[in-house]
Amino acid sequence: MKSLFLRIFLILKAIAADKGGLALLKTANIRDDAGIVNTNDKDAFITAAKTRQWDCVSCHSD
Repeated sequence: MKSLFLRIFLILKAIAADKGGLALLKTANIRDDAGIVNTNDKDAFITAAKTRQWDCVSCHSD
């Protein structure tokens, strides 16, 4: 599961997450950044999803 979230993050770089989702991302060593938005904020998700943020400072090897 950890590897799945890391791959999603590396490919899409836009993830909508609630409190439980943030816990899963933390387990996958993915830090909160501009590409991770609250599930209730669709405008923020669309904005983040329009571009890829390639500076992968938030990801670490699993």
